[in-house]
Amino acid sequence: MKKNLLALFFALLLATGAQAQIVITEIMYNPPEPNTDTLEYIELFNPTGSAVDISGWNFTKGVTFTFPGGTTMAPGAYVIVCENAAYFQARFGFSPFQWDGALTNGGEEIELSNGGTVIDYVSYSNAAPWPTGANGTGSSIVLCDVNADNNNGANWQASTTPTGVTSGGLPVFGNPGGPSNCSTVGYPLRTIAQMTTENANGVADSINVTCALEGVVYGVNLNPNGLQFALIDYTNKGITVFLGSGNRGYAVLQGDSLRVLGRVSQFNGLTQFSPDSIIRRAGNRPLVSPTVATKPTEDTESSLIRVNNLNMVDPSEWKGDGSSFNVRAVSPANPLDTTLIRVDSDTEVASRPAPSQPFDIIGIGGQFDNTQPYNSGYQLFPRFNSDILEMVGTQQEDWSREIILSPNPATDWVNLQTSMTLDQLTVTDTQGKLVMRIAQPHRFGQMPIGDLAPGVYIFRFEAGGKYWATQLVKQ
Repeated sequence: MKKNLLALFFALLLATGAQAQIVITEIMYNPPEPNTDTLEYIELFNPTGSAVDISGWNFTKGVTFTFPGGTTMAPGAYVIVCENAAYFQARFGFSPFQWDGALTNGGEEIELSNGGTVIDYVSYSNAAPWPTGANGTGSSIVLCDVNADNNNGANWQASTTPTGVTSGGLPVFGNPGGPSNCSTVGYPLRTIAQMTTENANGVADSINVTCALEGVVYGVNLNPNGLQFALIDYTNKGITVFLGSGNRGYAVLQGDSLRVLGRVSQFNGLTQFSPDSIIRRAGNRPLVSPTVATKPTEDTESSLIRVNNLNMVDPSEWKGDGSSFNVRAVSPANPLDTTLIRVDSDTEVASRPAPSQPFDIIGIGGQFDNTQPYNSGYQLFPRFNSDILEMVGTQQEDWSREIILSPNPATDWVNLQTSMTLDQLTVTDTQGKLVMRIAQPHRFGQMPIGDLAPGVYIFRFEAGGKYWATQLVKQ
């Protein structure tokens, strides 16, 4: 009898231990499809060596669902509970359970219980230390170590595993029903803001710190033999990714969402990030609006900024011959704040003629100061011709009746009908890159657009110090 009671005691102890170790290991809380939650899911994992009967277990926070009788998780097995089981199965090829409700994009509590006993609890967020690259970008968040505290955001990452599924025009990254495949072992996820602080002498606080950073690519590659580009997060905090030679298998394209694994460095006062590997997560991500500044400063390093109403100190400094050059400019409102414009030969700006004055300029903040303290040498790097904004002070008009573009959408040609005398037409893509400029476009009845990639373009017509802009879809 005592032996039987002892055996029963250990059986209950093992059962309790097993159920306590069922863990929440993956959450897709903001899938990429617009205005719907049909691809949301939660993954559970049994890391124990025994089968666990989860019949009657239920989610008591986050979503509403109770596991039906006869539901057992084998050792090492995964279970998926989702918002739309049919939608999920059609895309991933296996059938999950379906809950009621939806997850919150900004973060919330998820609690799994058994008869009032909490089995696992996760309070996720879309802010650090939780992964910030999973909020609508196509990725789930995954627990990197099933034995780690899954209520600590630092133990999760945005998934980088392609699923082969596309939703809302974006590839979906996740591991539903499988291991996390975390790629940041030894590279704890940090924010760009955490890694770009500096001391009173302008020396980076995090030099040689190894970590993973997430952000969106801005501009072009300024180092053809290697890599040099700005990685900027949704708050417009940026860092320059630099590699002397090689490209880690990545071709720079503005709008790409990246996870970069490497270490913090510094060159002539500019805080940089030396990549060991680069993971491209998605393309065509929205860009932040530039921060308006009177001139580049320490606070604008590797961020997107705009300086308005500038005149060149010496117009002859603008070479426009395809080489790199510096131009000094000032604004009448801030005559003592000189803006140093650095035009790099790897940008299209290097070959354009000097802009008419005054002009506004958009670009990436930089620094080149070879002596401590690093408190000077601030620069502004324009990325594209469209970053040079002429006709400052122009007034926007509604010329929708005077200017007609057809057809829209268009394929190879677009017809222009207007009775106006126009100064020029500029065409930019949705990222602001100039793709076409036509002087006196009213002289042309048709304009070829066959060489443009499919997408949305902004047509801006200018005349007499005024302008009107409209969108055209290229199929």
